Amino acid sequence: MSIRREHIRFFFVLLPFILAYTGEAIQNLNKPLSSMLKLGAVVYMFIYIFFHKNHPWLWIFSSLLIMILGYFTVISPMKKAAWESFIRYLFPIAALMYGYAIRGYARWLINTFIYFVIINDLWQIINYINWIRGVDQWFYFHTPEGIPFYNITLGIIRATGLVTFFALFGFINAVAWFLILYYYDGKYKKLFLGITLVSILASLSYKTIGVFLFLLFLLSKQKVKILAFLLIGMIIGTMMFPEKATQVVYNLRLRIHLYITEGNSVRSESYRTMIKETRLWKGYGTGTFGGPASIKYKSPLYDKFHFKWYGMQWLATTDTYYPHLFVELGWLTAFLYLFYMILPLLNRLPLSRQKAVYAIYFLLFTDAFFSFSLNHLPYLLASLSLIFPVLSLERKKIESLAHEEKK
Repeated sequence: MSIRREHIRFFFVLLPFILAYTGEAIQNLNKPLSSMLKLGAVVYMFIYIFFHKNHPWLWIFSSLLIMILGYFTVISPMKKAAWESFIRYLFPIAALMYGYAIRGYARWLINTFIYFVIINDLWQIINYINWIRGVDQWFYFHTPEGIPFYNITLGIIRATGLVTFFALFGFINAVAWFLILYYYDGKYKKLFLGITLVSILASLSYKTIGVFLFLLFLLSKQKVKILAFLLIGMIIGTMMFPEKATQVVYNLRLRIHLYITEGNSVRSESYRTMIKETRLWKGYGTGTFGGPASIKYKSPLYDKFHFKWYGMQWLATTDTYYPHLFVELGWLTAFLYLFYMILPLLNRLPLSRQKAVYAIYFLLFTDAFFSFSLNHLPYLLASLSLIFPVLSLERKKIESLAHEEKK
């Protein structure tokens, strides 16, 4: 096969990534077009999957899961919301199966993803310059009065790169950091590790920063050095920027107060509802609770559950994924759904060969405690779709080592 033909094929492998991230970039400019591009990416992935070899167990579990999801869609009292939610439930299925279908392009795919993240990081410099200049940037929200709004913390605009969302920006940088650490062999490895690390911090996404630092500590053999580095960094940062340090502490205390000690937030209310209202196997049906469709079509469950919004009725979701999943599908189906996503872990590779895979899963599943990342296509393409390619690279490494030993 010629190199040119191989590049053309790789373009078609990348096409859903291009569609999804383009849709993400323009979501504040043209919401309908953004949604159509993401939907087009999902449809394309299923067509690609259909015409390419896939793992038999993935087909079996996917078919079973889709039939069960179809049942919960049919029994839902909210038909329009149910079908919209059903489509979103297919996103992780499409992402995982697509990852298996394109695993042969693992090296190209992972390198391209790393370069894409670095481009986002460099573009953020432009975002900072325009923010300082007071330019109304394309990714800003606008109020009905036409006033631009953007996320700002500690007096600094949160880094968003080209993906326009600070949490997604932090997430893809965290994933890229581990991919660079374990799979990037270029001469700019240390530079790329530094850039992605700074970008994770610049996202000012507390959940991503916290999880990343935890993983860094967990996977490192130099735990004492990491603790010492963090301690020294905190001391220097507090001395140089006392007001900012005070604000960081205040924001952390506020989040602990909202989500844990007092629990007077929509997220906490969602988990209380999940614990109280989730049934063993029946579920209330797709599109009835937590997700964007349930709010768009005004699900009666919120009144039935006496759900407290704490003055945040404007939210498009309940801002956390798991209550949505468990209330709509019931305990058994919800756990089956989550089990499907971790099927790649049922392999014979040693744990030492799967550090990046476990890091990606941990980042994704912890993020879902505070967001709809398991329902968000750009998140899934940056995680589930990369799992099988990463495992494929590890198998090739093992085969190469075995071949060398035979020599």
